[in-house]
Amino acid sequence: MLKGHLLNPHIINNLKYIQSVTSNWKILLLSAVWTIIIKLVVPFNIFANGIQRPFFYLSLLIVCFLILYTIFRRVDSYKINEKEFHENKSYNWLAITAFLSCAGTWSIYWFIFYPGLISWDFYVQWHEMSGNIPFNDWHPVFHTLMIWLVTRVWYSPGMVSIMQIICMSLMVGMTVMRLKRIDVPMLVIWIVIAFYAFFPLNGFYAISLWKDIPYSIALFWLTIVLFDVVFKGENSLEKGHVVMSLMISLLFVAMMRHNGIAPAFGTLFILFMIYRKQTRSLLLVFFTLLTFIMFFKGPIFWLLNVDMKEKNILNAHIIIQHIGAILNAGVHISEDEKNFLLKVMPLRQWKNAYQPLNCMPLIFGKAKDGNRYLNIEFLKYQDNFRKLLFVWAKLVIKNPVVIIRYYLKSTELLWRINVPYRTFVIADEDLMEEHLYTGYKPSKRLIERTGNMGRHLITFINNQNLGWFLHRGALYFWISVFFLTLTILRHKQFIILVIATPMILQAASVATFPLVQNTRFMFPIILTTPLFVSLFFASKLNRQHLLTNS
Repeated sequence: MLKGHLLNPHIINNLKYIQSVTSNWKILLLSAVWTIIIKLVVPFNIFANGIQRPFFYLSLLIVCFLILYTIFRRVDSYKINEKEFHENKSYNWLAITAFLSCAGTWSIYWFIFYPGLISWDFYVQWHEMSGNIPFNDWHPVFHTLMIWLVTRVWYSPGMVSIMQIICMSLMVGMTVMRLKRIDVPMLVIWIVIAFYAFFPLNGFYAISLWKDIPYSIALFWLTIVLFDVVFKGENSLEKGHVVMSLMISLLFVAMMRHNGIAPAFGTLFILFMIYRKQTRSLLLVFFTLLTFIMFFKGPIFWLLNVDMKEKNILNAHIIIQHIGAILNAGVHISEDEKNFLLKVMPLRQWKNAYQPLNCMPLIFGKAKDGNRYLNIEFLKYQDNFRKLLFVWAKLVIKNPVVIIRYYLKSTELLWRINVPYRTFVIADEDLMEEHLYTGYKPSKRLIERTGNMGRHLITFINNQNLGWFLHRGALYFWISVFFLTLTILRHKQFIILVIATPMILQAASVATFPLVQNTRFMFPIILTTPLFVSLFFASKLNRQHLLTNS
């Protein structure tokens, strides 16, 4: 009787689960010990160069991989049945192979361009988190605090790029594991791994210190979570680990970039519409997300004394572009409107600095004396900002054709593949690590101070004949749309579009606020494209595996 009782499948599952937890605690303990040894044996402040840097990087990669792998596996795969237990075990090798392939390849970029490709945004955020200047929500404070948190391990921008490499590699591992579960052919999976690992754009962006990169990773993660929601059946949103994964991924999407609010809450809205039987779980996610955002942007902002005075300038970017387009078109405006717009910026600048593909000349253009044309101090006052909104609304309503022409041109980043060649933007090429500690001063461009391998990589990604393939986001948007359409036609499963919701909403965000033609805004779409292509080749996309809850 006792033997039969012990052989009960539920007890076997519980024992395996307990064994798995115990094993992970051992891994975490080993990781902590390894970290302490590194800290004691090799002081952190000597990793500027020499053989200690690769030793430290390799050690830290092992530690962070073990810790993060444990976290993601616990969130992602407990409460599994007997069959899934053995399947997960057989798929782990594929995930680990994908992780190591990506982490290893992108590590080469890290060594070549150590400590990473520093952007002006990151430069400002570094000085904010270091206490040199006040916090400002021009760049999301949440991301700035994440930089602060990561650099508690090692006070270097290199630590931030290391974490990006690890998280991106984890997402790739999680993706190929899921592709294998729906019987995507191994040839396709190996092509997917090769694309992630060796496509040069991924290597450059894995070490680019821009808020757009963690945002892209978060959107990638959200797409993976939605994959689980769709493929795990009717009750997927009643499972705690799925709800937790959904909640955290939505939180990072909403907080890493200001425009992330739309994809986060837009995704939730779609889930509410389709999975109506799981309304309670979705309401929990919604109110948790909303509460966190309100708490963070209320009491936390107050505690950090976040400067919100320039928030109006950030919100006015697209408004200023619209007005610039209207004035550049020679539209007649009233004296009252003209006098007000003169207080914001000289009329000549409104007309001459306007570029449909780039908002920077209007927002940051400077006169010969070094002062910006845009009257920032004037727009900081709410009454003036509200007046600008009123003038903008009147002009847009009167001139819809001008605005339509503006969007047809400015949204080329999203839809047009064949465009005059544009150089790939590699962060801010004259920024160096020393500027984070001593302040900015004009320096050599990246291509002039890197080694031969770095120059070859920069030259290659800027190849004029291959630019449409190497860094044109519109190509990958249309590839995603094409294969999603084919997949739906082949399997007749519209529910697959749920997985593509974050990508679609990101594309809508790019189309609504087309401020500059920079590939980084399309990187979330590029990252998820291999997943959408692979779905077409899956053999388990039938009604048995795609159960909706509507």
